[in-house]
Amino acid sequence: MNANSRRSKPVSHQPIAAASLHAPLARLLRPLVRLCIRGGMTFPALAQLLRELFVNVAEHDFALEGKEQTDSRVSLLTGIHRKEVARLRGAGTPVNETPATLSLTSAIIARLRGRFPDIVGPRTDDICYATTNRQAAVKQMADGCDLMLVIGSRNSSNSLRLVEVARDCGTEAHLIDKAAEVSEEWLAGKRVVGISSGASAPENLVQELVDFFRQRGVRDISEFHVISEDVRFMLPKPIRDLASAGEAR
Repeated sequence: MNANSRRSKPVSHQPIAAASLHAPLARLLRPLVRLCIRGGMTFPALAQLLRELFVNVAEHDFALEGKEQTDSRVSLLTGIHRKEVARLRGAGTPVNETPATLSLTSAIIARLRGRFPDIVGPRTDDICYATTNRQAAVKQMADGCDLMLVIGSRNSSNSLRLVEVARDCGTEAHLIDKAAEVSEEWLAGKRVVGISSGASAPENLVQELVDFFRQRGVRDISEFHVISEDVRFMLPKPIRDLASAGEAR
């Protein structure tokens, strides 16, 4: 048996304990993370890129000889929801190409930094913190949902963007002002519904939508945690000084 014939047969991949990969992967990824941050590539953009690469590598490098690689097997190999696997396989991004998943803002920043290396950008807390977090949450939540409902105004750019993020993941999504706008047609055949809201949407509207599903007999309701928000936004110093002066009186 020659080397070529050995390579043509299925290869048995010995599973490696995931925990044993943490330290070596951290050493390998650290320079990559440094490069991403320097180039303006955000974590959600990198996560989406990795998701596409995971699917592509599982599809082509782990295919069984003589058998068609199915969405279910790719999902099993990667841990990515089968619906998202189907969407990414349909996109057909080759593993040796970088998928066009960078946000428009990140792509523009990266080009500016390439052209003007000494450019000074804003601190991360100058960006709409809630908007950034919610987009990351919707992107992860949409993978496991049949339908996403976003509460927000139709003239709110960040609410509209949340809907676009969900749809980019292959999930049906709709923007609503309140629970009364939910269409029965949207709910037909849906098992898992995700709920999000624009950064300025009142919390009571979200609760009303949750109550809407409770009244329909839904009992399995849980919060989806992605990011622990521990950033504090300080009032401008003149206002803080006035407040301190008022308390001292």
